[in-house]
Amino acid sequence: MLFSFLENTNEIAIIAHKNPDLDTLCAAQSLYNIINQALTTHLICIDEIPKKYETIINTTIWKKEVPNSCRKVITLDCSNWERTGLIQKQTYKILNFDHHNTNTNFGNYNYVIKDSSSTCEMLAEVIFRYKINISVQTATLLLTGIYDDTESLKLPNTSSKTFKICKELIYKGANILKTKKNIKPVFTSDQLKKIGEILMNTYLNKSKVAICLQNGNHSTDHQETIVKLIDQIPNTKFSMLLTRNHQGLLRASLRSNQSKTDVSLIAKKYGGGGHKNAAGFICNETKINSLR
Repeated sequence: MLFSFLENTNEIAIIAHKNPDLDTLCAAQSLYNIINQALTTHLICIDEIPKKYETIINTTIWKKEVPNSCRKVITLDCSNWERTGLIQKQTYKILNFDHHNTNTNFGNYNYVIKDSSSTCEMLAEVIFRYKINISVQTATLLLTGIYDDTESLKLPNTSSKTFKICKELIYKGANILKTKKNIKPVFTSDQLKKIGEILMNTYLNKSKVAICLQNGNHSTDHQETIVKLIDQIPNTKFSMLLTRNHQGLLRASLRSNQSKTDVSLIAKKYGGGGHKNAAGFICNETKINSLR
């Protein structure tokens, strides 16, 4: 479907989701590397690319808006159009390329594989199926996206197909050491102390949900590290990190790697989405009291 969508096309926009992670960015950059010489290609993300990704993502070629001349767009790793943060124009023809459980099939064309570990795994599978030659850089990008979305092949979304594709990417020259460096968070001693202070707010409620509440705007690395740590508490249904922002809203990050709870269904009730074992949403504090 991907390459048939590109037929008879002179210009395409590849869209990553807002608050981007490495799966959406690496998939977008990889697809750009493959098709940019054949047609005019735009990389779009409404948010700034985090500086920590500058060692692997070429931040200079990204734009914040789809050019008016562009009619075809590919969204990567977006469960719905709202995830892009952009205004949806009626003139767009959309290929929705994603792996989330909660994907709404919002595109004119939908390529959604819900049991895939990552969007990068999906893209790599298409590349190998069509025997497309890729550079060492592109192979490393794809491996990085897979490793980031599976926490280095440790999460339940990792399958035998995931390992097979990783092996093929390494055969193509993917740099495993660079991949590990790209996904490894780095903290100062002060930042580690702050994480420790936030973890002091963790408690287990009557429903066996591990909850941690933090105030303020902390980095994505902080949040990811904290939610991974509280998810290590045994005998819980799931874990939840609640971050209160300046608008009085709560951002909830949910994980269930220690249980069979499908947190994507919980997130969906509050207007969010994600995967079976990792999901999130944003809502008013009063709406979330039933979970706390």
